[in-house]
Amino acid sequence: MTNERYTFVSDLRDKKAAARGAYAKKGGSKSKRCSLPSDHLTQAELKRRNSPVSTVKLNQPITYTEFRKLTHSLQYLYLDHLIAHYGARRCDLKDMLGCSDGTMVKIFNSLPGKLVFNGRPKHPSKEWKAFLAGQAPEPIPDQPVPPAAPEPEPQEEKGEIVLEPPILSGSITMVATLPDLGAQLLKLINGDTAYQFTVSFSRV
Repeated sequence: MTNERYTFVSDLRDKKAAARGAYAKKGGSKSKRCSLPSDHLTQAELKRRNSPVSTVKLNQPITYTEFRKLTHSLQYLYLDHLIAHYGARRCDLKDMLGCSDGTMVKIFNSLPGKLVFNGRPKHPSKEWKAFLAGQAPEPIPDQPVPPAAPEPEPQEEKGEIVLEPPILSGSITMVATLPDLGAQLLKLINGDTAYQFTVSFSRV
């Protein structure tokens, strides 16, 4: 076999191999799609995949059986709400659920967070009594915030008025007519001092 004949046969063999491989090549829109096993599930199968929904009424007492049906996160949310808004004590929670001290310790240890009680009062709070009676919730009011100290006003000493130093720079945005704008600026700046102004306005 001559070199020319060998080159011709090799070229034919390579082209046939490339033609056979083209049948297995993915092309078009199907090659760009990434399908998942869940794409072919029916509506009933999709509903069965959803986890059950748990709800709890934070402002109503519940029994131990109802409490155990809740998830650990909802248990913590419920107990923490009773402590923060109704001042519930450890013994109050135990009596409401009707369980023993050892059971309450197991419940506290299984919660995702730590419960912080409001001290160790000897008697139940009035909010807790109203909660057990099924009355309207009366959350414990927040501690009042002390008012801020008022700013000292300019004082007169020996017949002289103590004035604040003039404003040297700043920016202000206001909605006013042209006469009102000038009057408001005179209240903020010193009329005897030269200032540089940059005016930007729009109609309202």
